[in-house]
Amino acid sequence: MGDTLGGSGARSPGSTLRTRVARSPLVVPMLAATAIVALQCWFQFSRASAQIDGVRWFWLDDDQMISMRYGRNLAEGLGLVWNRGDYVEGYTNPLWTLVMAAVHALGASDAHAALWVKLINTGLELAVIGLALQLARQWRGVSSAALLLLAVLLAVCGDLGYWAQNGFEVPLLQVVFLLALRQLVADDVAQRTRPWAYLFASLLPLVRSDAAAPWLTIAAVALADPRDRKLKLTWLAASLLPMLAHVMWRHEYYGQWLPNTFYAKALDVPNRFNRSIEYLRRCGAAYAVPVLLAFIGARVRGDRWRVTLLSAGVATMFLYVMATGGDVFPFCRFAAWMVPPLLVMAVVAADRDVADWRRPALVVLAVLVALQAGITRRSLLDSANGGPRASIEVGLYLRRIAKPDAAVAVTAAGLVPYFSRLRAIDALGKCDAGVARLPSREGAPIGHGKFDANWSLRSRPEFVVALLSPSQVASGAREFLQMGELPEPQHRYVFVESSLFRAQYLPNVLPMQGVARYASLFVRADVAAKYGQPKPSTSLH
Repeated sequence: MGDTLGGSGARSPGSTLRTRVARSPLVVPMLAATAIVALQCWFQFSRASAQIDGVRWFWLDDDQMISMRYGRNLAEGLGLVWNRGDYVEGYTNPLWTLVMAAVHALGASDAHAALWVKLINTGLELAVIGLALQLARQWRGVSSAALLLLAVLLAVCGDLGYWAQNGFEVPLLQVVFLLALRQLVADDVAQRTRPWAYLFASLLPLVRSDAAAPWLTIAAVALADPRDRKLKLTWLAASLLPMLAHVMWRHEYYGQWLPNTFYAKALDVPNRFNRSIEYLRRCGAAYAVPVLLAFIGARVRGDRWRVTLLSAGVATMFLYVMATGGDVFPFCRFAAWMVPPLLVMAVVAADRDVADWRRPALVVLAVLVALQAGITRRSLLDSANGGPRASIEVGLYLRRIAKPDAAVAVTAAGLVPYFSRLRAIDALGKCDAGVARLPSREGAPIGHGKFDANWSLRSRPEFVVALLSPSQVASGAREFLQMGELPEPQHRYVFVESSLFRAQYLPNVLPMQGVARYASLFVRADVAAKYGQPKPSTSLH
């Protein structure tokens, strides 16, 4: 009787809401996480956008704007290419690039496409938190307070928020990995072997072409249970078929078995061992306490599932970093796929498995993760890769003044090429197969040590963009002529090595108000008259 709508005993809307919240312990944690993520979005949407000529333009990290250009070209019928007719695979995230293509195909403008990608990533970030909470609920006895702590730690963690807000494929990889993991847990509880976990695992190498570590971790967790091992091996083998099909397609489409980014970033890395150790040291500082707590909890309970997940995840991530030399970005991109289940295991261990030390363990975990791996100030959400604020203005300026068949040479290959829509030359080789196969230079960051200015300028593009002021470029050219080597950091001074650049471009810099301290736009001498009166740059002499 009391549940009858309109009767004397009918529940009020507030009472119904409170009852639902009480029955669903994940509601409050998700509300808290959503509030934190929404605040991050509000900060980042204003900081990673600019009002130019009455239009607000949004952008992603410079590397992700490379994928955006591929996606837009696919949506516009040019194929999965960076420049029309140039078949070079300058991305490492096939499925994410297809998501970007879908955004453009659905009508997103160049000004707002990045905003839609950010919104999709925000949804994926919340999905990661929701899946992690569901995974934590698999263990009986986990308190509501621990679930709330887990949700907050994930929401403030840089290895979710930074990648999501800057448009990386990392949240998609985390979602797919957690879906596979959750399905394996469900199969273990049900004592059945079903294909769904392996279906999700098959997507991992398509989200990122180098996703061997998460795939191997799923395989290790699946095979740790001796039940139905032959069937599991069959499903694991089948999960590799989409990746093999993609490799065959790549060879047919691009003429290479591996993406061009492998040659540009992972082949011939100077001081690879030292770079890898430094990257692992940084990741270890961020996540040492969660790893320790997760290991203690797994050992206390004798939990084969958790021991295998932790061991395989850490081992495969370690091997991958040692093979590649790490990354140039903040936080721990190459370990990010493992962070949500790691924090799940750490919170469960602190809340349930180390009973005598429960409160201190939870406090230490919360404080150290927030300080070492968290977004503790707004600036930590920002990606400065490619000088975004200067680059977008240069790109839009070129969009206004350049002839449609003009070309521009750049060192940051994302923002200027995307927003200018001009044919572009990538001097650092991510989208240039010739440069990508050069030997890497000592001292440059990973992915920034391969360049040959004479090679890049051989087609004599109309424009050259440098992420330095005109006076810095001129000073770098003088130092190169005097010392025979580039100033540090080397990759910012790529073009001054070229005698063609020094003779034909350096004397002709187009004046750009507001960005001249951060970027320079040079025009080739014989076409300079078409673009007004270039301002003479600082003399070399």
